[in-house]
Amino acid sequence: MNERILVAMISAASFLIIAFTPIVPLFLYYYDINNVYIIKAVIGLLSLLCGYGIIWGLFKKEGEIKQKKEGKIRIKPILAIAGIIIICIA
Repeated sequence: MNERILVAMISAASFLIIAFTPIVPLFLYYYDINNVYIIKAVIGLLSLLCGYGIIWGLFKKEGEIKQKKEGKIRIKPILAIAGIIIICIA
């Protein structure tokens, strides 16, 4: 349980750093990414990731994590379609 609280605290601190400091735009500016929409999208995705870390750290129970069956290949259609779209864009 202590590891989960540590994950929640790190996620909360990361969210505060991302939300209240201009560190992400400065990092993107260093790599010559000046588009406002890309900067906002990166900040949004990082905030979403931090929020998921907080929720996972505080509210998920230990028994909810299911063991995966070994040797079984699962292809998720949404991820496959997203991968094909990213490859087409590239």
